[in-house]
Amino acid sequence: MVVGVRNQIGSKEVKEFFEKRFRAISMTNITLDDIGFHSLSEEDNRTLTSNIEEEEIKEVVTQCGTFRSPGLMRSILTLLKIIGRQ
Repeated sequence: MVVGVRNQIGSKEVKEFFEKRFRAISMTNITLDDIGFHSLSEEDNRTLTSNIEEEEIKEVVTQCGTFRSPGLMRSILTLLKIIGRQ
């Protein structure tokens, strides 16, 4: 605390200052009536919520070929392949 500030400004004023700035906003008047939300079709919903079979995962991973590790690992593997060719 800065020396002398408390003496110049009373505790009541400090309390009121922070109460005004951190007062909770009333959410009772907020409505979502005019907002157009995107929605999923029944088919999209079934696709996203259906169980994924192990066979499907194997098929997708196999289709990735030699690039089965995305991100940093992919970069490292690519670099190692290039170095190995030289």
